[in-house]
Amino acid sequence: MRRPWLLALPTTTGAAISLHAAGASFPNRLYQEAVFAYVASSPDAVVEYTSMNSGRGKCRIADYGARCSSGDVVEPYVLDWAASESLLGPAEYAAYPDLQMYPTVAGAVVPIYNLPTVAGSTADPPLVLTPGVLARVFRAALTRWDDPEIAALNPQLAASGKLPATDIRLVVRSDFSGTSEIFTRALSSFEAGDTAATAVSATPNWTSPDVLTCSTNHGVAACVMNTPYAIGYVVLAEAVALSIPFASLLTDPARDPVVASVQSVAASLAELGVDFGNTGEAASRLTANVHHARGPLAWPIVGLTYAVLRKSTTLIGDGQSCESRRETVKFWEWFHTSEDLAILAERKSFATLPAVTRDLVLSRLQADVQCDGAPAYTAPAPATLRGGGSTAMSSMMQSFEVAYVTRLDIVTGLDIAVTMTFEAYQDTDSAVAALTNGLLDYAVLPLGTPATSGALPAETYIEVPYAGYALAAIASLCTSSSPCLTQNQMLVLDLEAVAALINGSLTQWLDPRLVALNPWMGVEPYTSFIGAAREIALTGESAASETNQVLLRMLQASNPSATLTAFEPGGRARIEADAVRVRAAIASTPFALGFTPIVDFSDAQVLSVAAVLSPVSAAPIAPTWEAIGVCADNWADDGTFGLEDVASLPASCYPLSYALAVVSPRAYAGDACNQGEVVLRFLSWLTRDEQKAAMRVRSAKPLVAVAALPIHKSLLQAECVGRGPLLYLHVELNLIGTAPHVLAYSIAGVLMAFLIWFTVWSRIHRSHVLIKSGQIGFMRIVTSGLLLTLASGCAMMRDHSDTDPDLSVPLGDRGRYPALDVTCEAGVWLYFLGISITYSALMAKLMRATKVLINPTMRDVKVPAIHYFLVVAFVTSVTVLLLAIWSAVAPPYYRLEVHLPDENGIEKWYGGCELFPNDNILFPIALSVVQLAVMLNAAYFCYLARKLNPLYAESRAIAHSISSFLIPHVATVVIASMSYPFSQAGGSPTIYLASRWLASLISCCATIGILYVPRVAQWYELGEKRQVTFSQSSLAAMVVPPRVACLQIDGVPSVAPFVEAPSAEGHVETESGKGSVPGSVGITSKGHAKGGKSSAKDAKTAAYVQKLELTLATCQAELLDARDDLTELRERNNHLLDEIAAAQRHNDASDCSD
Repeated sequence: MRRPWLLALPTTTGAAISLHAAGASFPNRLYQEAVFAYVASSPDAVVEYTSMNSGRGKCRIADYGARCSSGDVVEPYVLDWAASESLLGPAEYAAYPDLQMYPTVAGAVVPIYNLPTVAGSTADPPLVLTPGVLARVFRAALTRWDDPEIAALNPQLAASGKLPATDIRLVVRSDFSGTSEIFTRALSSFEAGDTAATAVSATPNWTSPDVLTCSTNHGVAACVMNTPYAIGYVVLAEAVALSIPFASLLTDPARDPVVASVQSVAASLAELGVDFGNTGEAASRLTANVHHARGPLAWPIVGLTYAVLRKSTTLIGDGQSCESRRETVKFWEWFHTSEDLAILAERKSFATLPAVTRDLVLSRLQADVQCDGAPAYTAPAPATLRGGGSTAMSSMMQSFEVAYVTRLDIVTGLDIAVTMTFEAYQDTDSAVAALTNGLLDYAVLPLGTPATSGALPAETYIEVPYAGYALAAIASLCTSSSPCLTQNQMLVLDLEAVAALINGSLTQWLDPRLVALNPWMGVEPYTSFIGAAREIALTGESAASETNQVLLRMLQASNPSATLTAFEPGGRARIEADAVRVRAAIASTPFALGFTPIVDFSDAQVLSVAAVLSPVSAAPIAPTWEAIGVCADNWADDGTFGLEDVASLPASCYPLSYALAVVSPRAYAGDACNQGEVVLRFLSWLTRDEQKAAMRVRSAKPLVAVAALPIHKSLLQAECVGRGPLLYLHVELNLIGTAPHVLAYSIAGVLMAFLIWFTVWSRIHRSHVLIKSGQIGFMRIVTSGLLLTLASGCAMMRDHSDTDPDLSVPLGDRGRYPALDVTCEAGVWLYFLGISITYSALMAKLMRATKVLINPTMRDVKVPAIHYFLVVAFVTSVTVLLLAIWSAVAPPYYRLEVHLPDENGIEKWYGGCELFPNDNILFPIALSVVQLAVMLNAAYFCYLARKLNPLYAESRAIAHSISSFLIPHVATVVIASMSYPFSQAGGSPTIYLASRWLASLISCCATIGILYVPRVAQWYELGEKRQVTFSQSSLAAMVVPPRVACLQIDGVPSVAPFVEAPSAEGHVETESGKGSVPGSVGITSKGHAKGGKSSAKDAKTAAYVQKLELTLATCQAELLDARDDLTELRERNNHLLDEIAAAQRHNDASDCSD
């Protein structure tokens, strides 16, 4: 099956075409899987197969009203094709001449049994029968399970008493059955010549008086399963699917029994072949017997199942048309050629037809099935893609063509076959002429030569710089009869020496010009080894060849007088037909030298490859891949890919490097547009990143910059006249690069590590006043929420570059990227849970602080810690409930969508988490409302917190932390609404994901920086001052801030806005209910002390009013910030007391309310 390319979206052109089929139960399990797979890949068709029996299928395809019984009322009545193993008879062919049977697959019929004595026992071997014994059992010649013939074949079962002295109960088909016909045909052949043998029939007349009859394969299987001591026959697929034991057959006493399997069915087909006409019918009927194979691996009870079609009838019932007949042929073409179907057939224990048989059947079906006198469907002819050009590229291009054709159904959206050729041209002029005359669809040519520059104008042809190559001087410096002294010496040339070689003026190896470049030649023993008069055996292609024309153009850039005299007719060079023969001639000729493209660097293992002096640095440069790459990079930087002046190249560039381009027509018209699309799709594949590694193997340096864009921009210029561009450039806007990934994961990892460390650290130092004042339970809740939020940000950073798609799922649907679907859903859960837990906890803590500390009425105020735990639990529960419903009804998933190309041919690919499947926005809105409610309440308490005394640092810090969430998330709503991935007006998934991630990151950083980092810093500032306690005498000397409820504990004032009343032992109880400070007293904000009532008229209460005004704030500052010791606190209280006393004289005395 050809799978659509990523860009090929499944589309429908109108109402789906419905095909109805029915008949045999033999292939039912396979056909059900096949029609499902076909419909999944062909959205324009709906195929239904109904399992009945072969007889009902055949009567419907012929004429339901005339041929089917009056009691047969099962739909469908009119079929596009029927399924049967039972062959059509002469009368049926005579009445309906256009009926034709086409074999589809081969399957096995197996004898299934129910022996309660061995049922479920894995230690017992399967029942073994011979073909003859099986035949005698079904014609009632053998009637008992302990019959000596059966016992002799199963000695282990007989010895253990598991072959009971019980009658064998036969279970057979009651209906018109192709399975019965296959089975009886095999049984009859097992007893050939015996007059008592079972007759071949789809409705056999069984001789046993006690036969249980059941309809369909499934029915027989059910009857055997429910009937002790029964034996029956079903298709192998049914036995395997229902795990029913079936007997093996001993076809040769000298061999092991044969077990039915898809392999043994295939072995039977391989042994017997599909010999059409061996049934007694004409071979044109395409029917064959494939039973009674005798090979050691072949199952002998095998039969073909057939599709029965009407060949020429156009309309034989309602809903049928030429379109339905065309779709029928397409279905069977897919069935016989699809790799997916072959896999399904093997899973269902069926064997597909041999290739030769399959091709014959398919060609007959395509020719036979007609509509209005013409074939209903003709498969599209293979497209031919003709390439040609440089001999240097021929080997690589031919390899690429094989790879492309092999993966055609994956890498393109073309549902056609393509045949490809590449012809190597020895000279560029011939290749250019072939391209301009339409003999080639594309050509690979050297850039900058007169042939390409003059004959291929830019307004008519597209040139894509493709590969950098090198021309190398290769030499054989050895003789065949003596050891080679020079094999480890490098030959060095310069451009002048090269010019002298090709014009014929440099002819000897010990020429002073060569000796100057290679000093080792002038010393012994090399001088004697080479010989004073040794001539250079110059070898190469003709002067008109591409190799020599490129070489000449390189040299003429710096030496206009350079010529190819040595390679012209009558020149001194030995001329070979192509580069391959040149290399072979040099390798076999002592002291030969020539110039050839480097196609494979393994050449250097056989031949001496010369280095060429750089005209810039005068350093010898070998023709390595890296040296070619330096040249290519320079060409790309300055935009010149031609054969330029070598003096302008970088010092490490190999001077004899050159560029090759892929050239194709710019415009196509009419029917040629289809061919143009084939050409452009291949060239776009050729210029992708995936092919770069293969190019290096062939010594080519890729020149196409495709790191960001998979299709070279030049190819977008090709168009179909009157229709527009043939190829579109797709831009994947949502992919996030490696650097942002690393940065995001690194930041998140550091923050998460800090939070985990803080949790462990606070547990170790939980007795410290800073930890107690921060309430360790509250901090753990906030920490867990922050960890979830950071994890959600990491999940948001994933995109479809991280995983492979499931190509069977249409683009844009859930399941295309299963791993990313899970990531998207997990990211949503983590995000909403993290935000809900973190900021509901902060809101509850701030609410509690403001209610206790901002109390103008001076009433009794007590907010237990459990209250804010309940707030957090309530908000989290609502969030979890909404998320669970969302995941059950319309879960988020990763969606990749392709928008249609714009006027510039740019196709935008958007990918991201689809939060609103089927436009379902109810759940995101509901969750946002929950968050909004939390944030509005938090904002209100932030507003109240502005009245808090600056000494209450933690409460104000919580207010700042909440603000740090509100501001970036409000900005996120605006940015995300403008950049949602699937908005048509320029939305950007990258910005969308980044905005959400940055908002979460900023919020988490702010919360950690405001609540966590100062606490750790203060702990290290306090050093060993781990416990801060207050004695009764010190509390008696403290002053009390204003607007705080009056209290007494045994005559001593006590204040603590964040802790509960003290125990009798003087414990300071934190919100977690833990902690004890010996010798200290607890503090509460109740309006009365234990053991007495407060009264506005109480003189003692009035005396303490001034002291209470500042003590509360001072104590809280000491507990939360731990900045000052007790001495500094008393000094500050005394100072503040003087100021308050002066102000108090001008005001009425304050009274305490209940």
